[in-house]
Amino acid sequence: MGSAILSPLSERRYAINLSASPGQSFEGEHRLAELLFSTAAEHSETAQLIPHDVVGTDAQGRQYRGSGRGGEIFVIAQEPLLFAEQARLTVFGVPGKRYRLESTGWLDADSVWSPVPDGEFLLTDDLPLQEFLISPESDDQYLRVGEVE
Repeated sequence: MGSAILSPLSERRYAINLSASPGQSFEGEHRLAELLFSTAAEHSETAQLIPHDVVGTDAQGRQYRGSGRGGEIFVIAQEPLLFAEQARLTVFGVPGKRYRLESTGWLDADSVWSPVPDGEFLLTDDLPLQEFLISPESDDQYLRVGEVE
């Protein structure tokens, strides 16, 4: 990597310019950069990464338009985050804490929350997330996760 420049475009948009070292080029698949995020937020949050205007330049200065695949960033503060995608539920939390997944069939002041079978788990530094497969036929349509004291 010759250089990497991150320039703010607006409050929530940035431009990233990655350049090879002089006389070098980017060919094939490589990890070009890692982004590290920090926040002063008291609560856990998610943010989307949406690439726009992807342009590459070859050694002769010709530009090529491309595209990128977006992703999401999960910033974990005090509480865990639930992320659902199709029939998969992922819990992100703080390593070293024990959590319990619970479900209920309705949401109101009288909701009764029940532990999900095999839904208690400890997150570790090696695996700060836990995945569950969820059944669309389940009567319990609402899920929550909380720390086990």
